[in-house]
Amino acid sequence: MIEYSPVSEAVIRRVMNLVHDHHPLLDECASIGLVFKTTTDDDGNNTELKPDRDGKKIIGTSVKVTDRMKAAGLEYDFLIELNENNFAELTHEQQTAALDHELYHCEVYKDEEGETKFRIRKHDIEEFFEMIDRYGVWSLTLQRIKKAIEQPRLFNYLQKKPGLTTNIEKVEVEHVKAD
Repeated sequence: MIEYSPVSEAVIRRVMNLVHDHHPLLDECASIGLVFKTTTDDDGNNTELKPDRDGKKIIGTSVKVTDRMKAAGLEYDFLIELNENNFAELTHEQQTAALDHELYHCEVYKDEEGETKFRIRKHDIEEFFEMIDRYGVWSLTLQRIKKAIEQPRLFNYLQKKPGLTTNIEKVEVEHVKAD
């Protein structure tokens, strides 16, 4: 069975800091819910979530909240589901990067009439390791990635910044189970 539970306050604070620092349109226009997702066997013991079809562990998933979901009471624009077991295996910096990654999927844009819209953004890059092994950094996209990877990084999202307000909160759930 799949079970959902609230994320910790520490995760919410990290997401709030990321939104404030790097996702101004989300900060200004969107509300985001966060939940932990786990799977359990018939006895209630945690089990591993299945990897994706390529065998990769799934850390998180972002979804745009549909009108049907809103009608059922989910009052967010986006919902980020974090695989609790896989997320817990990450270092603090990896968790922060995973949260930021999921936030980049949550996109706010204006349509032709200037109305605010929401959508799930696809990844900027997609490439096969074999192509990189064979041809190296052959495309402009890969060259940008290489340059970005070579830049020094600073992870400093441990404390909530003074005066920070945002529309991020945990989804209040009472140990929900789904098959």
